[in-house]
Amino acid sequence: MAADPTAGGIFPLKPFVNAFQNTLNPLVESPGFSWVNLAVVAAWGVGGAILARKTFKWEPPVHFARPSRRRRSQASA
Repeated sequence: MAADPTAGGIFPLKPFVNAFQNTLNPLVESPGFSWVNLAVVAAWGVGGAILARKTFKWEPPVHFARPSRRRRSQASA
């Protein structure tokens, strides 16, 4: 896998395409997988799962602030 100078080279779509490109080519001996590119895609998946595990919350954040004017005026009525 050569270094890609463009910004698209750091995202997992290009290694994914490169990994499976030779599987559909009838002139390439099997298996046509590029294991290095598949490892890049797997690393992105693991990194994304770790990031999601650390940042995802099922409950929305609770903000302890004063009620808005509308709520205060409706409560006094």
